[in-house]
Amino acid sequence: MGHTKLQEERKLSVTLLSVEERNGNECRRITVRRPSWWAIEGAIRGLDADRWSALTLQGRGETRMSIGGGAGRYLAHILTGEGRTKQLVDRARTGGAVPLLVGGYWCSFPRRLLVNLRTVLRAARHFAETGGLEQSLAWEDGPAGAVNRRRAQPSS
Repeated sequence: MGHTKLQEERKLSVTLLSVEERNGNECRRITVRRPSWWAIEGAIRGLDADRWSALTLQGRGETRMSIGGGAGRYLAHILTGEGRTKQLVDRARTGGAVPLLVGGYWCSFPRRLLVNLRTVLRAARHFAETGGLEQSLAWEDGPAGAVNRRRAQPSS
C-alpha cells in the first residue's frame, strides 16, 4: 500500500501548495513544496471562510488553481498556461450575488460560481494529477472576479 501511495504522489503535477491564514490585518502564508494529494485535500477541507479562506495550487509552468471560501461554499478558478482564466461553475445555481470571505476580503459572487466541497475536491484532484480541467465539470471563461469587495473587519 505504501508503494501505491508513493506512486500516486509522484504523478501529481502540483509543485507548490500555498495556504493563507488571516487574522485581522495579519497574513501568514504556509507553503508546501511537492505536496501529496492528502496535504492538498486536507488544506481544502480546512478552508473555513474565515481565517483560512484562500489557497493556491501551483502547477507546471504558469498554470495554477486558486480556491477560496470554505464551510461548504467554494470558489475555484484555474489560470491556464495561455493566460486564460477558467471558473468552476454550478449551472444549477441561479440567482443573485452571495457574500463570501476570500483572502481577507468580503466579496459578492454570482451564486453559480459557488460550488460544494465534493465538486471542488474533484476539480482539485484532477488539476493535481493532470494540471488541467476536469472536463465532466462545468467551466466558464473569464476572470474570477467578485461583484464587489471590501476588506474584512477584524473579528472581536
